[in-house]
Amino acid sequence: MLLDQQWINLQHEANQLRATKNTAARGIGAAKKSGDEQAAQRILAEVADLGSQITEMEKKTEQAMAERDRLRMSIPNILHPDVPVGADESGNTQLSVHGEKPQFEFEPKNP
Repeated sequence: MLLDQQWINLQHEANQLRATKNTAARGIGAAKKSGDEQAAQRILAEVADLGSQITEMEKKTEQAMAERDRLRMSIPNILHPDVPVGADESGNTQLSVHGEKPQFEFEPKNP
């Protein structure tokens, strides 16, 4: 639960940085249109800095997701108490059959 929340928070932060970067990038065009090259360069540097922050945040998000999924996959499925215990599928019981089993004039192949 803690790792899942950490992953969600990191993903949210990365999305916020992307939104800030997109807003700042729109300001570059406006600054160049108005003829203010200094402001355009300042915004360009800010966008580049935000890009590196986003890359770092994506790495952290990926690591958190990998750790979360590693732990999630180590927990086995919980079986219903009525499920028979057996060494293989020969111990399974058939509860119901739906429809008719098709009859073929040839030996079907497994995909």
